[in-house]
Amino acid sequence: MVLAAGTSSGTTSELSLNMIAPLDEDILLVRRCNDGDLSAFEQLHRKYVRLVYSVVYRMVPGEEAHDLTQEVFLRAFKNIRTFRGESSFRSWLLRIAHNLCCNRLRDLKRQRTDSLEEMAEREESAGYEPAADVDLQAHVEREELQRKVRDVLALLPEDYRVMLILRDFEQFSYEEISHITGLTIANVKSRLHRARMAFKRRFEPYYREYYQGVGE
Repeated sequence: MVLAAGTSSGTTSELSLNMIAPLDEDILLVRRCNDGDLSAFEQLHRKYVRLVYSVVYRMVPGEEAHDLTQEVFLRAFKNIRTFRGESSFRSWLLRIAHNLCCNRLRDLKRQRTDSLEEMAEREESAGYEPAADVDLQAHVEREELQRKVRDVLALLPEDYRVMLILRDFEQFSYEEISHITGLTIANVKSRLHRARMAFKRRFEPYYREYYQGVGE
C-alpha cells in the first residue's frame, strides 16, 4: 500500500487551512465509518498503515510487527466510536500502537526470562561446562550489570521506562517519541529528563559497587 501525501503553498491563511485539512478529513472519515461506511475505514487504513507499521516495527521488530500492525487497526475499528476528535486521529491511532507494543514487550520479557531459566536448568542437568577460552568471569559480570539495569528500570514508573527505552536504548528521535506517546516534544524532553534523574538515583549505588569490584 502507498501512503500519499500532498503539499501546497500560498498565503498564511491558506497554509493554516491546509494544516488542519488532514484532521478535518480524518474526522469526516471517522463519522462515515460510524455510519456504517466500511470504505471510510479502509481509507484511514491506507493512509496510516505505513506509519503505524514503521512505529510498531521499531518497537517490536521482526515478522511479529505485521500481526501487531493489523491488531492496531482491528482495535481502532472496534473502538472507533470512542474517538471524540479531542486529538488528531493519527495520535489516537498511534497511542493504540504504543500500548499494544508495550504490552507485547512485557510479554516477551517474561518469555525470555522463562526461556533463560529453562536453558540454565537444562545445561546444569546435562553437566554443561563452558569452553576453556571463554572469559566466564567477565561474562558473568556483564550479565550481572545488565540484570541490575533491568531491575532498576522495573522499579521506575512505566512512563519513565518508556522514555528511557525509546530514547536511550532504542535511539528514537524526540519527534518519533512524540508520535508514539501522543506527548508534545517539550513534554517528551521534560519527562525524559526526569526519567534519567530517577534512573541515575536508583542505579548509582549498583554502578559504584560494580566498578569498585572490577577495579579490585
